[in-house]
Amino acid sequence: NRAVEVLQRCQKFCQDANIRVLFPQITSYLGFAYALSGRPHEALPLLQQAESETLSIGRISGQSLRVNWQGEAYLMAGRLDEATLLARRGFELSEKHRERGHGAWSLKLFGEIASCQVPPNLKDGEAYYSRALSVANELGMRPLKAHCQSGLGKLYLQMAGYLDRGRAELKQAMELYHEMGMKFWLTNAEGALAELS
Repeated sequence: NRAVEVLQRCQKFCQDANIRVLFPQITSYLGFAYALSGRPHEALPLLQQAESETLSIGRISGQSLRVNWQGEAYLMAGRLDEATLLARRGFELSEKHRERGHGAWSLKLFGEIASCQVPPNLKDGEAYYSRALSVANELGMRPLKAHCQSGLGKLYLQMAGYLDRGRAELKQAMELYHEMGMKFWLTNAEGALAELS
């Protein structure tokens, strides 16, 4: 909520001062903050606006990550088909513009999508999370590593015979979240573990 307040002020400042080069970046941060705060339907128009503004000014850097955030918001809204299309587009952009770390976030999103299918797609989920984890480890992306372990843990908790693996992954994610001071995500992982109890 604090991030939303700051980003709303930043967005207004960019609009008032006509700082077009920063507007898409700030707007995408604000949209993603809305999504993370449980407001994906408010997030989507902002994330779409950020993408169109990015294209209009010809900004390439980071576009794959912004597209990925849009996909995450669609997933949070329960719209798996749109989320899948955006994850694919985000990954393609990351490949095209050599943003390997951003591509790993797309792989994580593919893992989340596989986890949300009915029934959850264990094979695809494990494969995508594993690929994202590999890049995260190689590039030292600790937040992504924690998110992948949390996602794997939640996926495993949905599968009969995988509860111990689910607990182990979530506990590793919680340790990393704690070390990095990522309280929002630590609470989220703790909640998933508590639901099991």
